[in-house]
Amino acid sequence: MRVIFVVVGCSLLFFVEFSIYNLFDNEFVPNLLLIFIVFMNLYAGVRFSILAALVAGMLRDSYSIDLFGMHTLAFIGCAYLTTIIKKYIYRKGSVSSRILLVGIMLSINFFLLLIFHLMVLEVSPVRLMTKVFLPQLAVTLILTNIVLELLRSCAIKLSA
Repeated sequence: MRVIFVVVGCSLLFFVEFSIYNLFDNEFVPNLLLIFIVFMNLYAGVRFSILAALVAGMLRDSYSIDLFGMHTLAFIGCAYLTTIIKKYIYRKGSVSSRILLVGIMLSINFFLLLIFHLMVLEVSPVRLMTKVFLPQLAVTLILTNIVLELLRSCAIKLSA
């Protein structure tokens, strides 16, 4: 049942993210897939988080003009690092620890993708930071608690 939840959840969140991307043209697009990966790590453990990272990465790579596999590798790295970092930061029931955990994972995801881009392309890190990362960070952190609560209620309804 959790596998179905991962596949359907990733697909729906990717559709929402892609719709927002088409409306706002790459600025102010929340990283809903990363929030889902963190949620799966907190809710179901690292195995389902890695599955969510694999599905989310494949979906994002399928519609991206970047090299295939960049998002998948970055998401899988974030899934593993969430397991390590949550031991030190996450407190059950704490909204601020959830937001902090998602913010750290978003930063790690951005820097992993930046490293991958710098390996194959000439990009300006400062421009990517100001035009892509900071708006995405702001919108994602604003929506983090809302999305996590919606995912939690869906998971509770499906498990009952």
